[in-house]
Amino acid sequence: MKVKLFTCYWTLFPVIVLVLNAWDWLATVEGIQRGYISEANPLVAPILDSRPWLLLIFKLLLYFILGILVPKLGPKQYHWGYLTISLLVIGAYMAVGTYHAYWISLVLYR
Repeated sequence: MKVKLFTCYWTLFPVIVLVLNAWDWLATVEGIQRGYISEANPLVAPILDSRPWLLLIFKLLLYFILGILVPKLGPKQYHWGYLTISLLVIGAYMAVGTYHAYWISLVLYR
């Protein structure tokens, strides 16, 4: 049971990261272009202001590393360190995605 659960998780992890990553990029670009939000990350803000597609390429590279390479580094069925890091990544993306959903709801329902 434990092995099946971990195998299922590592199969779904790249998909979850890709969906959350795409949602983050799309909502951020739309929010900034419409003037509803601003980029909080000072390292990303100049890239996002000048070339949003460059940021998308960077995010896809990050996705490739986190979503595809990390799960293939070796057998992790019982390695809690990999699981903890991956859950923190998903949690961070979910927090940012929830923030985007919040500001969108404020814009739509004012």
